Amino acid sequence: MTFLISIFDSKIIIPNILKPKIMFKIKPQYIILLFFLMIGNVLFAQELPKFKFGKIGKEELEIKTCNIDTSAHAFFLFDVGESRIEYTQSIGFQIKFTRHCAIKILTKSAYDYASFKIPVYEASSSRAEEKVTKIKAVTYNLEEGKVRETDLDKKDIFTEEEDENWSNVSFTMPNVVEGSVIEVEYSLASDFLWNLPMWRFQYEIPSKWSILETTIPEYFNYSKEMKGYVPLYAQESASKNDKIIFNTITRQSNGGFSGVSHQYSNDQVDYICYSEIFASKDIPAFKSEAYIDAIENYTSAIIFELQSTRFPNQPVKTYTTTWEEIGKSLMQDDDFGKQLNAVKAAKDIVAELGLDGLSNREKSKKIFEYVKNSTTWNEGYTKFCSNVKQVFKEGVGTSGDINMMLINLLDAAGIEVHPVLLKTRYAGKLPVFHPSLSSLNYLIAAVKIDSETYLLDATEKEVPFGLIPERCINDKGLLVFDDGKFEWLDLSSKSYSTHTAFGEIAINEDGELDVKLNNRRNGYLAFDRRQSLDMDKDEIIENFEKDHTGFFVEDYEITNLDKYEEYLQEEIIGAVSDKTTVAGDMMYFNPCLFEKFDENPFKLEERKYPVDFAYPLNNKLTFSFTVPENWTVESIPENITMGLPDNAGKFLYSIQQMGNRIIFNQSLTISNSIFLPQQYKSLKEFFRLLVDKQNEQIVLKKI
Repeated sequence: MTFLISIFDSKIIIPNILKPKIMFKIKPQYIILLFFLMIGNVLFAQELPKFKFGKIGKEELEIKTCNIDTSAHAFFLFDVGESRIEYTQSIGFQIKFTRHCAIKILTKSAYDYASFKIPVYEASSSRAEEKVTKIKAVTYNLEEGKVRETDLDKKDIFTEEEDENWSNVSFTMPNVVEGSVIEVEYSLASDFLWNLPMWRFQYEIPSKWSILETTIPEYFNYSKEMKGYVPLYAQESASKNDKIIFNTITRQSNGGFSGVSHQYSNDQVDYICYSEIFASKDIPAFKSEAYIDAIENYTSAIIFELQSTRFPNQPVKTYTTTWEEIGKSLMQDDDFGKQLNAVKAAKDIVAELGLDGLSNREKSKKIFEYVKNSTTWNEGYTKFCSNVKQVFKEGVGTSGDINMMLINLLDAAGIEVHPVLLKTRYAGKLPVFHPSLSSLNYLIAAVKIDSETYLLDATEKEVPFGLIPERCINDKGLLVFDDGKFEWLDLSSKSYSTHTAFGEIAINEDGELDVKLNNRRNGYLAFDRRQSLDMDKDEIIENFEKDHTGFFVEDYEITNLDKYEEYLQEEIIGAVSDKTTVAGDMMYFNPCLFEKFDENPFKLEERKYPVDFAYPLNNKLTFSFTVPENWTVESIPENITMGLPDNAGKFLYSIQQMGNRIIFNQSLTISNSIFLPQQYKSLKEFFRLLVDKQNEQIVLKKI
């Protein structure tokens, strides 16, 4: 994986009021700013270690295992950050952030941790900027008993544009082998003061030390939110006195030929800085397990958000806002509210679609299909659209562009439609109780027809009407009305996504199976499958045979591939050679040929974060096995039905013998898409019993 270092969560630009107008009686023509730091009575945790760059030696290079977790492939020797707000006369207040870390690489599988990405925000509508000001990085290796250092070359640092507002400064450390230590230090300066950098204490690898120090002038009040489950080892706070001294040089002409005289004066502003240290020690790796939405939702971290400012001779200014204020601001925004009905050509397109006589639902579906088929999504996630007219013309754009086009067309057809903003699934949970425009990163449409609300996203060709892509299933979405008022919409899926498999299977005496299989899928299971079938028939067959070892496909047919609201149906005819074991006059086979869990997906002793299936699902198998002549059924597994508490899930396993046929039925239903940590124990046990049952065999005996 690339080691993504997420620095700033917000894209909001703080107004110039954050560059305070400090009142002095001076006439500056040439100003020299001198910044002095006066240390007050500060006492930080003396036991916390200090880490200087370049102090990696043999001791660190000779480490063979991590004493926090002996199974770890890599771990942080230390991870230290410093966030401070500094003032300069030419720029004003800025966030200065420095990170210094060292990672011990233990095995080859950890080489991905030698790749770094530093996200940098670029405001298109402001002169404010954010930039990486320093990168220093070294790889250390032990060669013939001596420490060898390999510096990161500047030519190996490059910038990649991610979208119109974000780019990544990326690099990969050189000469990384098993046993290496990589040490990285970088600094970043930002004019965007809404958030201090979020600090993560926990990653997917352990950490010996994670320490953050913040230094904030008294003018700024930031809220602090701790999340995750790793306790702090130490937290210390202190204050210190700072002062800014302005050394002013005033040139004054004395008249005639007397020349120019210079007057020197000093003016001073005294203020208090508040410092805090947050430290954690021996932090375990975050153990990710199946069915999780976003790791960042649950790893331990601290988040800072600007609440208010108070500068000399100015009143308190509050920056906390409400969702209604955000809604009103959006409706007045050039890239949002003013794009909602901006295209006169939308009415012409609606007229060409021939919607007369159709119901509003039928009209909406036809417009939805038109937008999907006439546009190409560039895979960009945005909530804004700077020029919807250009999207109509070029047919290419981000999620914000394409869905803004959809909203324009639906509105032109006289259908009640509203924009809905959300935070995508893998970007983390939307902070509903902490209103923040920056937390919203995606736009979809909500169509209201009679008493029903349909959520639409036209970026994906394979998605049916009324189904949003899985990336949009993330708790709640913010529906914004024309007047800026809002309502919350539930983004979760209530309908079941199903996969039903019917099989006619003839068992030959040598144990080979002749199979005729019919698969039917709908909902998200059909959507995912359709996306995987974007290839020719030969490739589909080849991939099926790779996924199902021992299966030789003789014929393959697919139905409703492009009819997205219909069941996706696949018919496969072939032979399977490795699903039975013949030993003398006995034959053994597992009737659960497909859709089988090889192992329990839930292995943790305790899971501190929810299990998230994303949507309710139902898998059904019905297989009819024909027993070969001169063979009889010796034994079959017992039938069982078991359920989760509160009807959250159910598993049915049934086998019946009917003459020379064995009828196998299996059904797994997950009714709750989310299971809380306190439900984990019962869910884990449910799947343990399920896996055990799916591994039981039918036994045949030769007569």
